Amino acid sequence: MNYRLNYILLGILIISALPIGGCDLFEEEPVPSYIYIDTIFLSTEPGQGTNRHNITDAWLSVGPDLVGAFPLPALIPVLESGEEEVTVFGGVIQNGIGATRDVYPFYTRYTVAKNLIPGQIDTIRPTVEYTDNLTFLSMEDFETSNIISADIDGNNNTKVDFSTTEVFEGNRSGHIELSGTDNYIEVGTNLFYEFPTTPERVYLEFHYKNDITFEVGIVGQSNNTYDKFYKVGVLPSTEWKKIYVDFSSDVSSMMASSAKEFQIVFRALDGGDTTTNIYLDNIKLIYR
Repeated sequence: MNYRLNYILLGILIISALPIGGCDLFEEEPVPSYIYIDTIFLSTEPGQGTNRHNITDAWLSVGPDLVGAFPLPALIPVLESGEEEVTVFGGVIQNGIGATRDVYPFYTRYTVAKNLIPGQIDTIRPTVEYTDNLTFLSMEDFETSNIISADIDGNNNTKVDFSTTEVFEGNRSGHIELSGTDNYIEVGTNLFYEFPTTPERVYLEFHYKNDITFEVGIVGQSNNTYDKFYKVGVLPSTEWKKIYVDFSSDVSSMMASSAKEFQIVFRALDGGDTTTNIYLDNIKLIYR
């Protein structure tokens, strides 16, 4: 009994020692307000090509504070309430690698004023555009031309042709077919492109659908010297997808080594016995 009495007295002493405001320990968590974003839209102007994109994430700020990055569609809880400025940036998967997600630097931000009310959901439908300070160095939608026509591998049987049956949008797409002994291709743009000064950022955008992995790279040329680097391996996809390839550091490094002109290159090797296909569309080479 003495032990039990001692425990009771000890409990009374502990409770009496708590500060008067000790009840704060049991306060309820604040009720967030919510922002719902289903998708982010891209609006393009003439000369900027397709408005079809692959914005996968919304990077959200409320006032001056970054809330975070959220895969779309997203229901985002925020602790702020009242009138606030909500800013959304379009995020993409860099170089087709899911672990490297970031804001796409060539898209503008979307800003809207919202009265945030705890417990309520605000739906916003952001639209972004390409920023003003961009140069679209090359674009190809394969409707009337084909810039991927430089035959690097020396095999006339492997090339980028046209497809009118497997098309992302419009009437035609670029098409590579590999089969039998013609199972390797390496092709490039029929032009070498120049940058007036070392660019801040360089991206290649394009849509693709493919049976086999293919690689995308860049060549830097200085007089008769060539520096070739394959940056990305694009995994097979049974559906049309879009990729954003960041060549910024590669171009800067090559220019530092005296490269003056640049070519985009593609290559693939089919090790199987069946005919395999690669389709390309909406190729954009853009820099700032």
